[in-house]
Parts: sequence; structure tokens; C-alpha cells
Amino acid sequence: RTRADFADSGLAHLLAVAGLHLGIVMGLGIAAVRSMLALSEHAALRWPCRQIAAVAGLVLGCGYVLLTGAHLPAQRSLVMAAVATLAILTGRRVVSLRSLALAAGVLLLLEPEEMLELPMQMSVAAVMALVAGFEACATPLRLLREGEHAWQRTAGRIGHLSLASILAGVACLPVGMAHFADVGAWFVLANLIAVPLAAFWIMPCGMVALLLMPFGLEALALVPMGWGNAVVIWLAHHVAAWPGAHVGVPQMPAWGLALFFLGLCWLCLWTRPAWRLWGVAPIALAMMTP
Repeated sequence: RTRADFADSGLAHLLAVAGLHLGIVMGLGIAAVRSMLALSEHAALRWPCRQIAAVAGLVLGCGYVLLTGAHLPAQRSLVMAAVATLAILTGRRVVSLRSLALAAGVLLLLEPEEMLELPMQMSVAAVMALVAGFEACATPLRLLREGEHAWQRTAGRIGHLSLASILAGVACLPVGMAHFADVGAWFVLANLIAVPLAAFWIMPCGMVALLLMPFGLEALALVPMGWGNAVVIWLAHHVAAWPGAHVGVPQMPAWGLALFFLGLCWLCLWTRPAWRLWGVAPIALAMMTP
């Protein structure tokens, strides 16, 4: 029942060891290493601290993937993280559609059958929408985050989280229609609460617990981690009980899903607004195929 409620509330991705978890682990590791290097004047002035921290974060990410069983979604995320680390080391853009294309190309060369599987389709759709969406909304978000007033900066942070949930959730809706024949309405609200809680409370507590295990003191971190988990489970139960949280729809045919991806690629890859908006047409047709 709990697993079903996580799916209905749009929080099922929290249960999969994939990009979100790996990003949190690597982000915390990079922040810790850069902070320690900044304590040394010699290192801060003479060493490439950003690149050293990025490599340390990737090593930590590899350890995390191995520790959790090296499942395919985690391997896919690790390939993307390796591409991002390479971009940092070479002074290129860290997040771009080219890096997504490179990572997806490597994965499809290794296991081409994954193109037909749900995790691959959702990952590509979500990341493509996130990269293109944040590029399109970069200016207003930056103005809010750099605003003079506190309410502007707060609105910028909330808008950043909300936009991420909307872009990833909406991009994955047709994939869910094709594989599960259902849609949910409250995923944005649920993720707006659950994702920051996972990033700033649950996952850091888990990492601290791992460090304390050799000394038999892991309970000091696992108990607070359990409090955070309890809040997310409570949220999943309540959101899943709201009207519209789980709506059955006719299953989207395979050619409808292909049409959706064609429209999504068109919408995300073009930079001219007049050309880009033509991608809405195949997406609308795809949504009508059920």
C-alpha cells in the first residue's frame, strides 16, 4: 500500500537509487571537499580546488553506486555524472543537452534494448525538459534570486523547486500513460515538500550514519533519518488520498509515445521561439492517441 501511495502521489522516484540520490551524495561530497580545501590558504590560492572537489565527488558517487547494488538507473546516473565531471575538468558547460546526448548515446551503445524500457524513457524525458526549461526561464529566475528584497529571493528559490517538479513531472506524464495507463495531479506539491526534505535531511543523515557505523554509533543518525522518512511516508499517504491523485486513462500506444518524444525533442532542441513552438503540435497529437 505504501508503494502504491508513493506512485499515486508522484514520489515513487524517491524510492529508486538514481539521479536524485546520486546528485545529493556527490553534491554534499563536493561541498565538503571544497570547504576543507578553502581552509588552507596555499590550496585555495594555488590548487584547482573546483576540479579536485569534482573528482572527489565522482569517486564518492562511484562508491555509493557500488554500495547500493549498482542497479541500472544508478549506472545511468553515474554515466551522466561522469560527463558532468569531465565538463568541469575541461572548462565546458556542465549541464547541457549535448552532455545528455553524450550520456544517452553511451548507454544505448552499451544496452540498446533499454530504449524501450520505462527508466530510460523517463530519465531522458525529464532531463531534456529540465535542461531546456531552465535555459528558457534563466533570466526571470536569476532576477528573482538576485532581487533586493527577501521575498524576491524566497520566491526565486520556491520558483526554482516548483519549476523543476513541473518540468520533470509533465515530461514524464505521457511515459506513465504509455506504461501504466494512469496520471496523477498532485506530484508538484508532493515533490515541493519531499525533495528538499530528502536533500537536506534524509540523505545527509544516511551519509553520517554510514560514517558512524564502524564505531557502532549509527543510531545517532538513523533515528533522525527515520523521522524524515516518516514525514515523507505521511505525505505520500495523504496526497494519494486526495481526489485526482490517481486517474486511470486509456493506454497510450507505442507510436503515440514515439510521436510525443519527437515533439519533445523538437520543443527542447530549437532555440528560436517561433520554430520551437511547432513541437507542441506532435505532443498534443500524442496526448490524444489514447
